[in-house]
Amino acid sequence: MDRRQAAHLLGVATDARPAEVEHAFRAAARRSHPDLGGHPGAFRAATEARTVMLSTPVPPVGIDRVVDLVARYHPVILLAEAVARSLDRHLARAEPVGDRRP
Repeated sequence: MDRRQAAHLLGVATDARPAEVEHAFRAAARRSHPDLGGHPGAFRAATEARTVMLSTPVPPVGIDRVVDLVARYHPVILLAEAVARSLDRHLARAEPVGDRRP
């Protein structure tokens, strides 16, 4: 199990702080502990996810990643991309301009 899978299983971000991981693990343990009616496999998976999250280093977030996220999800960028797609579709349907002679 890698960090991404572990984070998904616990319902936390891949860069979650140890306190967040512990909180999520405790909630998962209450749901899945065999003594409380849960499934042993689910409890083992939650335990493994906790171990992975607490033992693997948090990947650093570089400026390139931040710029990429802003460029991908900023509302103005999304709007500009939608307008560009709309114009492309419109121009593809329009008839060519230029050699029109009466």
